[in-house]
Amino acid sequence: MNIKFNAVFCLSVVVSVIFSLTVKAQSVPIPNIDVANRGKTLIKQNARGYYFSSATTLGDTVFYCKDMSCYKLIDSNGRVRLDGEITRSGTDQLVKNGKWTEFYATGIPQSVTYYCLGTQSGPVQTYHTNSVLSARYNLAIVQTSNGEHSVKAGLYQEFYENGQKKVEGFYVIKVDKNATDSVYVHDAAKGTTNLKIEKNTIQAKSEKTGKWFEYDVAGKMIKEEEH
Repeated sequence: MNIKFNAVFCLSVVVSVIFSLTVKAQSVPIPNIDVANRGKTLIKQNARGYYFSSATTLGDTVFYCKDMSCYKLIDSNGRVRLDGEITRSGTDQLVKNGKWTEFYATGIPQSVTYYCLGTQSGPVQTYHTNSVLSARYNLAIVQTSNGEHSVKAGLYQEFYENGQKKVEGFYVIKVDKNATDSVYVHDAAKGTTNLKIEKNTIQAKSEKTGKWFEYDVAGKMIKEEEH
């Protein structure tokens, strides 16, 4: 079994992206990217890039850099709600690659994550609405014969809105060689659901290890667990 651990976010990959554009702006296709909101209709293009109307939320705008290396979701008030780096993977697929930041409506960062060619990897930080750090941990990419898995690894911490530590502990990666994959099929005519396929597979997961601590809002330790 080939298992590869990559606990750091991958470096940006320089990819040449060429789009065939005619004079009419409407000829620009909607980029093929794995995000919830790819955009719907091209509404403007300039030297910076392309602006599409939202496919899901009225008033939002989806922006792509001219060279298709970045993505932004802009709300109706002109605030950036999602900002990330993208790159080419395959013939026409764009994937997240590098730093991605999600913002509250106030403009304060809600989370900062990193991706390596579409798979989340590296440090993760989330924030309270008052901009104080709420949690931080690391994700590692584990490559098994069953594919890629993104799982927690190393130090994990949570914080209260006043900045005091709430939870602290460590995660280790476990590879289960005897996991079972099951596929169930629903028969609408009979109203029944039956097991169709069940097979052994290899899965990677995170498990708590060592001592885990919990603290109250004043910073006093209130719980200790051994894993």
